Amino acid sequence: KALLKSHDSEKRLMQKCRELNAELVTNSAKVQSAMKLSDEDKSAIASLRKEIEKAWKMVDAAHEKEQRAKETIQSLRIEINNLSKLVEQGAGVTMGQEHDVNDLMKMRDELAQERDRLLNDVTQLRRDLDDNSFKQADLEKKIHESNEQILTLQEKITQSKTENMK
Repeated sequence: KALLKSHDSEKRLMQKCRELNAELVTNSAKVQSAMKLSDEDKSAIASLRKEIEKAWKMVDAAHEKEQRAKETIQSLRIEINNLSKLVEQGAGVTMGQEHDVNDLMKMRDELAQERDRLLNDVTQLRRDLDDNSFKQADLEKKIHESNEQILTLQEKITQSKTENMK
């Protein structure tokens, strides 16, 4: 009777060992899967960070270009004002001066066109800056979400390891 009882206990223990072994294999696969996902998320985060750096560089370049355009516009406005004053003062001029006045008027018109073109460039740069700012915010949100996923996966890995140790 004791032998049968011992034999039954051994069978139960063997069955329990097989179940624990199967659970260990399952948990090990889960841990491997979580580790792989964690690595993939880290790669994605690195990629997103590079995109953010690139976006910031584009924003900085746009700011610099906009600043240069503003400075050029300001100098063109001053030049146009000076030329306009010269034209107004040149009402009673000689033939040689009239030629100079015509050249100055032509130059004024060209400068006005250049100013308008630069204003359009500034407008486009502002649009680009807004687009890049939006993209940057989106990328930062994705990085935050990925970091949260990594933390969740790390917690699951730790939990699985703890369960496997029991």
